[in-house]
Amino acid sequence: MDAFSLRRLDPGHARPAFDCGDSDLNEFFHRDSIVSGEELLSVTYAIETACKAIGFISVLNDSIKKDYLPRSRIKKIFKHIPRDKRYESTPAVKIGRLAICKEHAGKGIGTALLDYVKIWFTEKNKTGYLLSLMPITRKKLSIFTRKIVSIF
Repeated sequence: MDAFSLRRLDPGHARPAFDCGDSDLNEFFHRDSIVSGEELLSVTYAIETACKAIGFISVLNDSIKKDYLPRSRIKKIFKHIPRDKRYESTPAVKIGRLAICKEHAGKGIGTALLDYVKIWFTEKNKTGYLLSLMPITRKKLSIFTRKIVSIF
């Protein structure tokens, strides 16, 4: 088994070979992630072997208004925050894009990557956030996505 590494892909970095079978996600990885990085909208990280990317995740800062959250979630989030520090918008980290190449799909790499990102952002509170968001934009949800959304 090849060794993997996680690398931040700055706009000037060449993108290694990658194909997840979804043309929109492939295009994001090869082109749109460069523009998003240049415009300071998101940062993309690739899981790589020596010669190719096996997956990537794009993260960005966001917020969500309390009005959009169920009451049970609001109570859970604000349980340890003094009342005078509870704002109308809650800081969040959004998973903008996530994809795993076809050859490595179904091996738990996407789940491991999400677990890593949750721990990584929580450790030392890197961006000051309380929530992780993963927008669902596809009409057809995969079983993986349905499972992941339920833990965020």
